[in-house]
Amino acid sequence: MTRVRRPGDPLRGFERDSSVACLAMAAALWALSGWRFDVAGGVLAGGGLMAVSYALIKGGVEGAARALAEAEGTRRRRARLALAVVKYLTRYALLAVVAYGILTCFHLHPAGVLAGALSPVLGAVGQLVRMSRARSRADRPL
Repeated sequence: MTRVRRPGDPLRGFERDSSVACLAMAAALWALSGWRFDVAGGVLAGGGLMAVSYALIKGGVEGAARALAEAEGTRRRRARLALAVVKYLTRYALLAVVAYGILTCFHLHPAGVLAGALSPVLGAVGQLVRMSRARSRADRPL
């Protein structure tokens, strides 16, 4: 089931704001750290982890909603829901392994990874500001 996205879709704005925040932080921290790749690479890796995490959460919620919405027998519905939960948790275990690899194998800076992991927070703040501006404009009398 494909959903048609409107130009002002809040989820799309959140995704865009998070990506822009991650790229801007990577560029700024790369320059501030004396052009060290481990810091900028850590920011990009942390942002990538959060993008994958976001996609997993979104897919897990959609899968669980689909399993609950099906008009099949309760036993089969429970089995599908349990499978969705197992897939969801397995993916998070894989994310933990990837995060470990980022820090130990690639030797990226932990503060950079943390900064990249915070990019969805900045994306949410950007979306909140955009929505409050739209609301204040709608409340103004003409």
